Amino acid sequence: MGTAFSSRLVQSGLGSVFVRIATALLAVLSSVVLARGLGPAEYGLYAYTLSIILVVAVPAHLGLPTLVTRETAIAHGRADWGRMKGVWLWSTKAAGAISAGLAILGAAAAVLWSDHLAPGQPAVLAWAVLLIPLIAVGTLRGAALRGLQRPVLGQLPYQIIRPALLTAAVAVLGLALGVRLSAGDAMAIHVGAALLAFIVGAGMLWRARPPGVIDRAVAPTYDSRAWIMSTLPLSLIAGMSLLNQNIGVLVLGAAGDPTAAGVFQVVMQGGLVLVLGQAALDMVVAPRFARLNALGERGKLQRLVALSACASLAMAAPVALIYIAFGEPLLALVFGDGFRDGGAALAIVAVGQVINAGFGSVNALLNMTGFERDTARSLTIAGIAHVAAAATLIPLFGLIGAAVSAAGTLVLWNLLQWRMIRKRLQLESTVLALYERFRPL
Repeated sequence: MGTAFSSRLVQSGLGSVFVRIATALLAVLSSVVLARGLGPAEYGLYAYTLSIILVVAVPAHLGLPTLVTRETAIAHGRADWGRMKGVWLWSTKAAGAISAGLAILGAAAAVLWSDHLAPGQPAVLAWAVLLIPLIAVGTLRGAALRGLQRPVLGQLPYQIIRPALLTAAVAVLGLALGVRLSAGDAMAIHVGAALLAFIVGAGMLWRARPPGVIDRAVAPTYDSRAWIMSTLPLSLIAGMSLLNQNIGVLVLGAAGDPTAAGVFQVVMQGGLVLVLGQAALDMVVAPRFARLNALGERGKLQRLVALSACASLAMAAPVALIYIAFGEPLLALVFGDGFRDGGAALAIVAVGQVINAGFGSVNALLNMTGFERDTARSLTIAGIAHVAAAATLIPLFGLIGAAVSAAGTLVLWNLLQWRMIRKRLQLESTVLALYERFRPL
């Protein structure tokens, strides 16, 4: 790689790692504040309802953030400003229309089925449905910024500003002032934080627009058919990914145990901390995967894959050791004794996430090189396996069953994607790429 390329990669990577670390810390802090401010039952209801909304809102995303990042990066590299304009306008209209419809349907369902919901849940759902359009359209702004090689700005509104505002408001009201907050109150605060983040993100993209996009003489060009065909598998990817992340909380909550649902939500967030380094790197390298593949620079692409895989594992392993050795006292210290029971589940999830890090950026690599259908296929298989495992193991083993099903599904998904990368791209995505990088010719 050239010196300039490497320098930009390092600068973007450091910035993204910083943002991802801040994101992980905010996620933990937010969970602590919400758990202590709401209490176990109300926090469990909040987490359970939010999981429902995230899964139901999948059609509003349609896999569009990944599409926008990929198309923006390619259009930027080719100076195709009309195409960049087109994908931005097309994706915003699609996400806005679908998310508005889902929000209306969700609000109606909360009213019509209120008698069948848990006490207080209709009010939580009524607020939660407002998150659907705010997040669906707002995340497109961050996706466009990442495509413009501004990964740090792309992450700020929804990864930093939104959780920071939510955490600060709940901390002041619930902990400092002693206001007794309900799950509905917390969700209303979440909506307000998301609205402010939406406004900030829109302003950032407005200022970052390339001159060619600002030029009104450049007409937007559309490739709607290709984009629709691309978003179908990407939507399936997003949907199955969210289902995989939330199925444990959903099953535990549906079983009438909101406290266990809240504990497992904390466990899953703790597991995500292990791969925050990989997620940060993906924000940086994903657009470069698309660019290098489009330019046919296979050598640079393999070296970049090797670098990201090894760096991801190096950052995940030390955190996993801490979780395995001190999981129970760590949860009790941070969240309270009521969360101590999640220690064993946290250790199991940690093992799964270390294996995930070792496989490298398999998801980003397939999506950014045009093989999102393979990602969708592998994720569908893993998702079906996760649902079956969760439905079987959680009623029998509770939190342990949820953790085993989550970790096992993660390993299966990575294996399937690794196989497709070997077949489609003839690249090695795992840490074995280090050997591929330095082996003698």
